[in-house]
Amino acid sequence: MRSIHVLRLASVALAVSVAIASPAPAASFTGLGSFFGPNINGFLSGANAVSADGSTVVGNSHVYGTPVPFRWTAAEGMTAVGGSYSSYSEAYGVSADGSVVVGYQEGAPDQAVLWSADGRKIWLGRLPGSRGEGPMVSMARGVSADGSIVVGWSRASDGSWGNEAFRWTEAGGMVGLGALDGSFGSDAYAISADGSTIVGQSGAQAFRWTEAGGMVGLGDLDGGSFISRAYAVSSDGRVIVGVGRSGSGDEAFRWTESGGMVALGDLDGGSVASRANAVSADGSIVVGYGTTSLGQEAFYWDPVLGMRSLRQVLIDEFGLGAALSGWQLVTATGISANGEVIVGSGYNPDGYLEAWIARLGIAGGAVPEPSSLALAGLGVLGMLGAASWRRRSRAV
Repeated sequence: MRSIHVLRLASVALAVSVAIASPAPAASFTGLGSFFGPNINGFLSGANAVSADGSTVVGNSHVYGTPVPFRWTAAEGMTAVGGSYSSYSEAYGVSADGSVVVGYQEGAPDQAVLWSADGRKIWLGRLPGSRGEGPMVSMARGVSADGSIVVGWSRASDGSWGNEAFRWTEAGGMVGLGALDGSFGSDAYAISADGSTIVGQSGAQAFRWTEAGGMVGLGDLDGGSFISRAYAVSSDGRVIVGVGRSGSGDEAFRWTESGGMVALGDLDGGSVASRANAVSADGSIVVGYGTTSLGQEAFYWDPVLGMRSLRQVLIDEFGLGAALSGWQLVTATGISANGEVIVGSGYNPDGYLEAWIARLGIAGGAVPEPSSLALAGLGVLGMLGAASWRRRSRAV
């Protein structure tokens, strides 16, 4: 109880010190709606990613049963990527400023595609040597900060029926990344902001790919059957998050080169089934979903307080209880570079699945470095008469 009390005092002290330095914008929670509102198949939308600057959300909204990719901004609301509401397509990744969106679209055949804010649409094709049969030959999952490098999967270049992770640039086209065990079955889910590191899954194992080192397996959590998958990576490639299988069940992980793969646990109640979907630029904040007695629920993780219900964090620490009344936040799928904006999907008060965006109202719109937070917190605590204080600095 004493340690919890100390942490709470520290949080208050840090909030006060940051507020003195820069007034914080108001925290907010907003449902993003759905194309044309409720229709014959119900109100249905989901967010898949948010731009690093927090300005643009991308995802999919169903129109009479057909998924249509959307781009959402506060100024324009939800608009169809590519301008069409009829094509079967999905958006999965977005550049740092929101100007480039990647995913896949119906075509001849269905394949990975890049949409740009200036109206360009680039079909990314498939790997040379891959089979052309089937309804879909490639899919784009992620894009670098400047929009120049796209990653995902294509039908394998060896002509097998397997998939192979790819890296695409406009100059070099689509290049296969291979697979860990030599037989194709790999998929790239994300790329670091600087474009240096690609992460995903090959066979049953999460991987990290760099130009210098190629594809390297990240292992798995202790216990359970061997299976892991990497879904997101920090801006410099040093922190990777995803899901592995521990002795307790499927469990979210955070990987670093020095510490290896570390389990993040799960929310209280229910079976152990958590997954990390996104990470802040510096690797200090992780979001995803866990399991409670009520079912699947979005989580927020930081190195001081660990995994907590995102909904409860938004209510207790940011005063968003009224805005969240009736909402069940099912998953968090994206986070801005500074950790100030989080997006995901959840059931709204009417019971429909809807994309949402939460702004945490951090002072100045940016997360202070942990070291500066610690110094500020110590200064305020000193003014409050705390003779001694020892704690780990918290990355907000």
